[in-house]
Amino acid sequence: MPFMRSAFADLLEPLDRRAVARAVGAHGGDHGVGAGDNAWTCERHLKALLFAQFAGLKSLREIVEALGGQSASFYHLNLRAPCRSTLADANRARPWAVFRDIAAALLPVAAGALRRDGAALIRLLDATPIALRDARFAWAEASARIRGLKLHLLYDPRQGRPVWFEVSSAKRDDVVAGRTVPLEAGATYVFDKGYTDYRWWSEIQAAGAFFVTRKKKNARCREIEERAATGEASSSTAASRSATARRAAGQRRTRCGMSGCAKSS
Repeated sequence: MPFMRSAFADLLEPLDRRAVARAVGAHGGDHGVGAGDNAWTCERHLKALLFAQFAGLKSLREIVEALGGQSASFYHLNLRAPCRSTLADANRARPWAVFRDIAAALLPVAAGALRRDGAALIRLLDATPIALRDARFAWAEASARIRGLKLHLLYDPRQGRPVWFEVSSAKRDDVVAGRTVPLEAGATYVFDKGYTDYRWWSEIQAAGAFFVTRKKKNARCREIEERAATGEASSSTAASRSATARRAAGQRRTRCGMSGCAKSS
């Protein structure tokens, strides 16, 4: 059977074995563990901990059983399933400085990715219904439009992957799920007018983030000033006169244009 690279192997790709060897050698991380095929080295211990983190494992027993169930896939990663006592001893006795140095060696790799993405950190937020019409799904709740579930998704268009999701009842409003989205400083969140919530918008601004959305037809705004804009659209600065906005956001100004509205101080 031909070898097929696993997803876990791709996750380990930034881990430089030379950097691991330098950190282990500098702090005597493999002292007393031997050098045979069964030796539980710092490199194997680190990979086991990363596997547990990525897989969401919460106990030594879960880690040992999960590694044992994937032994064929881990052969090419120089990883095997340890005894539970071996894993416990390694957690207790391994020098923490080894893992600190390995993390420090990985920081330039992460920093390079952040510099590339920092210029435009975009997050697209939307929800889509999942219809469940079969009689087997009688437990599914129904909204005004559909019976089933609803998928709420936060998507990174630059990396082509979701960064957050939640599956809820079809009756749950989009904005209710939106309030639980983790906010990142410097990110711009793009969503439809179904996520109108002035208090939540204020929280986005307080987190050092931005948002772009569409204004509802019944939103009451007054123009403050006009600003020059490049492109085909003109822009203006407006303040919402909504009573809810005044209470929740303290009449914060809203910058409006063709693409939507974004609050500014």
